[in-house]
Amino acid sequence: MYHIDPILGAVDHVEAQLNCPLGVGQMADAVGYSLYHFSRVFNRVTHHTPYDYLMRRRVTSSATQVISSNCRIIDIAYDYQFANPEIYSRAFRRVFGCTPSCARTQGYLPFRAGLPRLTREHLAHRARGGAPHAEIVEAQDIHLHGLMGMAHGDLARTFGELWAILGSRVGGLAKGAIAAVIQHPSPAHSHPTTVFLGCEEPCPDPGSPPLAEITVPASMSVHAPQGERAAQARLLLDYVYHTWMPKAKVRPATTREIIIWDTPEHSSLLQEPNAVLIPVLRPGHARDTFDGGA
Repeated sequence: MYHIDPILGAVDHVEAQLNCPLGVGQMADAVGYSLYHFSRVFNRVTHHTPYDYLMRRRVTSSATQVISSNCRIIDIAYDYQFANPEIYSRAFRRVFGCTPSCARTQGYLPFRAGLPRLTREHLAHRARGGAPHAEIVEAQDIHLHGLMGMAHGDLARTFGELWAILGSRVGGLAKGAIAAVIQHPSPAHSHPTTVFLGCEEPCPDPGSPPLAEITVPASMSVHAPQGERAAQARLLLDYVYHTWMPKAKVRPATTREIIIWDTPEHSSLLQEPNAVLIPVLRPGHARDTFDGGA
């Protein structure tokens, strides 16, 4: 495992220089590394080349102004060190799948398409275990019986509350997988997150009210195995959305995620989910980076 402090310092340097001229050599100098060693270590820790990370951060940061301000797009492009509006538009489309003018007209950006600043937690997670495994699969219909709730930022708490109720109404939860379907609000709205927690084959407790039922349609999805505690799940999802998907050239088809637990034991629920399925639009080529020029 690499020491992450120098790379964290480089990330901090990028954030301070998003609106200033900055090259990979200057990033290396800022942390006292040679250009070759810096590029190698940065890529191994972040899973982005330094140039790719810099460009994606500039596009992502500038996109906030595109959506929320009345500044001319050409001025935003120059402010973030793009040589001309055409180069900026191509870079913007590469990250968000649309042009800056289209994003401004719509008033929102595609779900989780940008690259947020990587934190110490992100770097430690990536450096510790290498690239988390993810693959595109043909997901089958998932039919669930369970309960629905609304999460105002704390998904784990909502899971726990739904589990406490569901466990008292379903005897043993002994058959089939347990799954949580998470429907995030669209980027254009600030609604709370909707969560449905259910079982594939419940054994209802006699006398209990009937459970709600939903069917998650079959789709092409990213299958991201977990095998980690719930506290690490969000770091894995961040990797899948912000790093793995751009390289695989796929985009989320919806704002929905499906978290699956194969065991019904109370002690394992919410602790070690087995997989996350994220419906995607299409597979593509292996890479989509800014290397070779933006």
